[in-house]
Amino acid sequence: MHSREMNPGLGRSGRVKPQLERLEDRCCPTVVATTPPPLILMDNVSNVLMTVRDDGQGDITVNFNGRTTTHRGVKNVEIESTAADDKISYTLTNTLKQSETLTLQLGNGDNQVRLDFSKGISLPAPKAHALPQAVGVTLNGGRGNNQVSAVFGAINNADLGLTASLGNGWDQFQAQFTGSLSGSNVNVAVNGGNGVNGVNIAADGAIAANANLSIKVADGPNDDTSSVNYTGKLSGHLSIQENAGAGWDWLETDVNLATGSNGWLAAHEVGGSGADLLILMARTGNSLKGLSGSISHVNGSSAVDHTSNVSVSRS
Repeated sequence: MHSREMNPGLGRSGRVKPQLERLEDRCCPTVVATTPPPLILMDNVSNVLMTVRDDGQGDITVNFNGRTTTHRGVKNVEIESTAADDKISYTLTNTLKQSETLTLQLGNGDNQVRLDFSKGISLPAPKAHALPQAVGVTLNGGRGNNQVSAVFGAINNADLGLTASLGNGWDQFQAQFTGSLSGSNVNVAVNGGNGVNGVNIAADGAIAANANLSIKVADGPNDDTSSVNYTGKLSGHLSIQENAGAGWDWLETDVNLATGSNGWLAAHEVGGSGADLLILMARTGNSLKGLSGSISHVNGSSAVDHTSNVSVSRS
């Protein structure tokens, strides 16, 4: 005969029957990251005067033909010039301290665009093995004759991409880098359109050992001019590439390195099928860790001028 404690039909005490016990609450909170929607600024009339002022921390004020609006928490700005003959200006009023993108779509008219980043870009230093935060500026030209100028101050801890695709008109594009680069990768790419283009890019700030500046200009099929100039102390990497198109092109690269420059320089020009003028001056001193300078694909109708440290190859 079983004792009460040994009877498998009874509980351990011999008095409680087995029961199902409710498990503890296993609900887990879910966090969903959201990205603020872009601020889209679009005109639908001609001769628009648009002024955008950015405080560098997401607060943006827009004046559109005298009407002012304020927007907060902005990280992406899209400007669309759908009509004609607009004047557009974007100005940083303080140092940019967050990742941000600015996109401009130019319409069919003759537009004037000024981008002022002279207050500089300074983002938080990336964590170990992480890439710097990104800042992107993209411009797409329309059919009209556009004049575009951009100026940048010091850039710290940022991946900056400046990309311009020029349109079908007579376009002028100018970019200036007036401050030092540190902890940053700066990539500039300008592609010529079907019209006659003039491109001028200049930089005169120091490039630190942990910084890179890359400039690429590709002329379109018409008669174009492009000029890239750098003056300053190079401790990091500087890369310049200019490509001629099918028309008569004038390519000019002028590099003047300050005393103590010990970084890496690569400067190359590539001729096209037209009668080009190709000029590459690399005044570098003797302390660089790496130097590569060349003018290539020079046809019989082209003229060249260069310093002695630049090689020339003819097609």
